[in-house]
This record gives sequence, C-alpha cells and structure tokens, in this order.
Amino acid sequence: MSEARQVCAALPAEGRVSSLHAGAAWLLDAGRPESALIWFDEAASIDPASMVDAARALEDAGHERATHYYARALEAEDAQAQRWFADTLTAARSFGEALTWYEKA
Repeated sequence: MSEARQVCAALPAEGRVSSLHAGAAWLLDAGRPESALIWFDEAASIDPASMVDAARALEDAGHERATHYYARALEAEDAQAQRWFADTLTAARSFGEALTWYEKA
C-alpha cells in the first residue's frame, strides 16, 4: 500500500485524484473501508469535486460515510451534490425544498 501511495504522490494532480479513487475502490472491494476513506480524503484535498465520486462509490458499497462526502460536496457548492440532495428530498416528498436545490444545481 505504501508503494502505491508513493506512485500516486508522483503523479500530476489529475492523475493522482483518479489513481487515489481507483486505489480506494480496490480497498473497498478488499473489505478495508477505513483505509479507503483515507484515500478518498486525500483525493478530496486535491480536488473537492471528487467528493461526489467518493460518495457514490461508498454508497454503492453500502458504507454509511457516503452521506458525509455528499455533505462535504454540498458545502463546496458542488452541482452534482446539489442534484443528489434534491433527489433525496424528492424521494422524501419534500418537493418545494427539492426544487430550490435543483435550481441551485
């Protein structure tokens, strides 16, 4: 793992983010979600927009921290996260509030 992180650190920012996400996905598949969170956090520190991708991967893996990453993306005013939140509100039948978030997105 440490060698993989060294390789990621040597990459340009864009390649580093995608490599960190690939590593995090591998860690999720390997049953190491806490390690995956470290990799997702590092990617988010480089590119805050990557938090939505992390949230989706965690959601697909059934990990409860997905909501945390969506919330962080909302704080960063990420349009994808705003649409996700609006979808969540729509599912909860909070149509007026959902419309506000769709408009923000």
